[in-house]
Amino acid sequence: MNPTAKRVPSGPEVRAFVASGPPEVTGDGSHIPFHGVAEIMASACWLLHRDGRLLFAADPALVRDDLHPVPGRWRTGAGGALLLDVARAVPEGPAIRITGRIEGNALVAEEHLRTASGVRKVTVRTPVEQVAVIPSSRRERIGGTGVPVTFRGTIEGTVDGRAFGPLDAALALAPRTPQAAGPVELHFGTADQGAVGSLMWLAGTAGPTPEDTGHHVMRLDGGRIRVDVDSPAGPAFAVSWQVPGPYGTLPVAARTASLEILVGDGTAEGTVVASGSAMGDRHAYTARFAVAADSEPESDPLARFTRNWIDPGDVDDKPPAVPETGDWRELRDHGFDLTLAGYHAEAVPVLERALAGCREDRGRPHHWSAFSEGMHIDELNILTRLLHCRRRDPGVEAVLPLLSQATRIRAELARREHLAVVLRSQTHLMTTLADQLEFWRGRLADEAERVDLATRSAGFLASLTALMIDLDDPRAALVVAERGRARALADVLAARRREPDDPVRLPRGDPEPERDVSTEDDPGDSSGTGGPAMPTGPAGPPEAARLRWGDTGSGSVVEPSEAVRLPRGSGQVSGSFGLGRLPTADPQTLPDLLRLVRENGLPVVEYQVGEDSVHALTVTPAGEVTAHRLAGPEELVPLVERARDLLTSPQPNRDLLEAILEDLYRQLIDPIPEFAESSGPVAIVPHAILFAVPFAALPNPVGGRAFGERRPVTILPSIGTLRFIGSATPASDRPRRLLALLDPDMPDPALAGLSELRAVLAVVADGYPGGATVLTGEEATAAALITHAPRHDVVLLGTHGYGDGSEPERSYVALAPDRRHSGFLRVAEVSRLRLDTELVLLVACQTAKGRITGDGVLGISRAVLQAGAGALIATLWPVAQGVTGELIYLFHDHWLRRGLTKVAALAAAQRDITVRYPRQPNLWGAFQLIGSWR
Repeated sequence: MNPTAKRVPSGPEVRAFVASGPPEVTGDGSHIPFHGVAEIMASACWLLHRDGRLLFAADPALVRDDLHPVPGRWRTGAGGALLLDVARAVPEGPAIRITGRIEGNALVAEEHLRTASGVRKVTVRTPVEQVAVIPSSRRERIGGTGVPVTFRGTIEGTVDGRAFGPLDAALALAPRTPQAAGPVELHFGTADQGAVGSLMWLAGTAGPTPEDTGHHVMRLDGGRIRVDVDSPAGPAFAVSWQVPGPYGTLPVAARTASLEILVGDGTAEGTVVASGSAMGDRHAYTARFAVAADSEPESDPLARFTRNWIDPGDVDDKPPAVPETGDWRELRDHGFDLTLAGYHAEAVPVLERALAGCREDRGRPHHWSAFSEGMHIDELNILTRLLHCRRRDPGVEAVLPLLSQATRIRAELARREHLAVVLRSQTHLMTTLADQLEFWRGRLADEAERVDLATRSAGFLASLTALMIDLDDPRAALVVAERGRARALADVLAARRREPDDPVRLPRGDPEPERDVSTEDDPGDSSGTGGPAMPTGPAGPPEAARLRWGDTGSGSVVEPSEAVRLPRGSGQVSGSFGLGRLPTADPQTLPDLLRLVRENGLPVVEYQVGEDSVHALTVTPAGEVTAHRLAGPEELVPLVERARDLLTSPQPNRDLLEAILEDLYRQLIDPIPEFAESSGPVAIVPHAILFAVPFAALPNPVGGRAFGERRPVTILPSIGTLRFIGSATPASDRPRRLLALLDPDMPDPALAGLSELRAVLAVVADGYPGGATVLTGEEATAAALITHAPRHDVVLLGTHGYGDGSEPERSYVALAPDRRHSGFLRVAEVSRLRLDTELVLLVACQTAKGRITGDGVLGISRAVLQAGAGALIATLWPVAQGVTGELIYLFHDHWLRRGLTKVAALAAAQRDITVRYPRQPNLWGAFQLIGSWR
């Protein structure tokens, strides 16, 4: 024997390992269909050549034949374990790498798959056994052919009457997976996806969503397969073909399609008929095909290895170098490649350079409009990739401008009618721009951060809403508009539902000692219920030294002690309920929103104020959604500001006030036919500065009748918050009970007593059928409110109040001070109360006022909703003591004695007041109902 001869290991030349039980697959949270990985692993084999080569071979009907089989190497590790490493890549496309070990009868492997959405990873654990003959993976039969199976052959037909083909085609059939809808999984397509007539059809797979597939029905009868697609709502992207286009070919997604296949013994033939649209044109597709099944895979391990072995592909984990070029198109293509390969951080600077070059090129004069349109589309595609890459950023700062820019370009393209046709078919896809905000909202920890995001993104959402309306899709516009309405409030309300009934504890500490105050005569009514403006600091602004209409006239107010000090400008407080990170309430889909409106029983008008447009969306309980364009913000906003100034004036010019309110009626009410066509209550969702509009008090220019007389108004923060507010109702087995805190001992001497209001509201309390707990003077404390509120259906606070439009955390309602509390009940404290009551009446000044943000009004009224109230009555501006008492008395007369709904009772009380005080909406128009109307 030659001592220098190479030693050859004993045993078979190729060893084969196959699964002997069901694989267990776990993942990294990505969207890989784990059931598909399990099916592949269950039917694949590992072929280990004794020279160290390794082949992972899966059934070709279950995998991409450009990635499989996967070659690699194996070696023996410690303890005799077989260490496996296979990899293969497609140039400028996906790549796969599997590493693992076989130890005893167990395989543990990690699969890394690089796709367009990044690198994904799954872990597979499965029992295996070594076999001498590889078993067949064809476990079922269709016609005369076992599946899974791949058929190969040709297809030919016509596209819009133009003949094509024959083209090479492949049909793969696999057993149904548990998550899929059809009786069999079907992939059908041509090898050349760029040729005219090339086809792609997926059916019965678990990955595509209904939005991808349309209404997809598959029937299996013996050897006959019939698949029908009907997608009236939008294109079914799971079925597409190529038609001639201006620059090569253009993909067309089906609206209707049918596929019929007859499977025999190793053969299949059939027909395809489809129709769809692209770039505004209709297209038709018909074809016939004939294919034959691949032969049964070799059962001998050596023959299988020899037939399938290829040189390993190169899976390079390093991003390709950036080309040294000034051409933005090359940079664009390279940035796209980096994005597809999952190198998102590296793609960002490349795409930003491409975007700058594209915009510079677009800014040059061009005489061909199609060229300009193409540049816009290029810019939009670059922005889309940038948005995808920026999802890995630590903050949202770079994302918001990209969302606005992407919306602006789509609006520009929508001005071309032929492109508007395309965009109209894609509105359901464009609403996903708003979903980007939901991704970022979930990464923010508390309410203040989410309110800030809502405010910063308000302009983008308004522009996207306007674009949906311009594209004649008011339903999509409604979904987008609701993405920017009271979402942080909904998060807090959802969290409140989950938290236990923890007791509310007041902060410790004595009230601040009284300090000297200066006084100044005030010409206004001295019978008001509200407090004066709060200083913003120890000295306060100059106007803080004067009393406003509705104050006591006894002097200006010193700054009271701070029971709770919030971060400056934060508004409501997060973590108020001991939740730590604030949960995120799911956004409402269109069916959700329509259901909420139907269950609430009132038509809803939702306003949207953008930078250059104002719209109103109306939603009826029957599910009809319409959109209306109103006057522009440059005309509307100054009117609202002038009306607000006059309404808060001690003695407004009645003629001027009436004229301005009539103008607001013309701009906000007249353009909406639904308002004129019927009567009855309506729910209004204001937006931006429109939160300051007293809708019920707007007079009709024809006849002067106030809008609220014909259409009683309730205010909603959003349609979505109907999930949480308005659910508190009185117990059916007992009458309503009232808790009233009236005319408390004031926490500051500048706040005068309210004896007149106390007398009237005491009479109101006597009328409650279930009885009333009335606390006045020194008994009307915050501690008493906390103690007694849970045992009552209605809570009434007759006191002074103040709403701060700049720093809402400084807003308050005044209660009697005691040893533990200053008496100034602030926003943060109100939000932590347990007011799970049917109604809260804030009979005080400015309790509906606060800082207007992208998430709504931050102030006392929002805090009351957070505390659990089903509805509240609050005020937009300071109100007079005498008229206030009379209005609240009339409201209860209509509500309790006559049995009207809350919204109708408030409207009736305001109507009665106008008889005594004609043309003076400043006396009664501040009161508005927020929340449940019944």
